[in-house]
Amino acid sequence: MNTQEGGLLTFVVALAAICDRKLLCAQRSYPEKLRGKWELPGGKVREGEEPAAALVREIKEELDWDISPLQLDEILPGPLPSGNWPLFEDAQMRVMLCRPPKLPMLQAGDSHLCLQWNPTEKVTQLDWLKPDLPIAEALIRVLKK
Repeated sequence: MNTQEGGLLTFVVALAAICDRKLLCAQRSYPEKLRGKWELPGGKVREGEEPAAALVREIKEELDWDISPLQLDEILPGPLPSGNWPLFEDAQMRVMLCRPPKLPMLQAGDSHLCLQWNPTEKVTQLDWLKPDLPIAEALIRVLKK
């Protein structure tokens, strides 16, 4: 993906897993300046990779959770023209929703200190990464539906 200046844009995908009116939140383990901050699990899309395939790969790598691209049929629309969310000047994120029928038992891998399924009232109480806070706030509205 290119920016208007011709440089490369970092494209990230994130999973908004919602089950029993709870959101899966992940606490970062690194880098040190972000340690302890909360985010949605996910990661970078590789060159030539489809966003849903990238998210399936990242979730398997980070959480050892097998999800199907068919479970990622809904996108949380962001404010950018592409429907993505701004992260930094040269990065944006697509948030895909997944609604598993029951809460999967997941363990944090190396990327995260812990994983939590949080109810609506707790989601915004977490110490989110700054670019992820508006996403968390938008997800509160989804959880309340």
